[in-house]
Amino acid sequence: MFNPRNVNPRSLDRLVLILAAWCLAAAVTFTILVRRPEGGFVENYLSRLHRQSTSQSHEHEAHPMPRSHLDRG
Repeated sequence: MFNPRNVNPRSLDRLVLILAAWCLAAAVTFTILVRRPEGGFVENYLSRLHRQSTSQSHEHEAHPMPRSHLDRG
């Protein structure tokens, strides 16, 4: 059974530091990939995919829709 008195304080400190570093890395990664104000990597990637798919689907049309609403200024 787990007995907190038998835990080495250094290993507990190391565990806390590893958890804190992991949480910080996860937060930074999430911010870079998703939540940046100018559009994260995921949003830019999806926007690029959408532009490619709409350009391919409109190639046969005489007057393709303008894509200016997808571009960020």
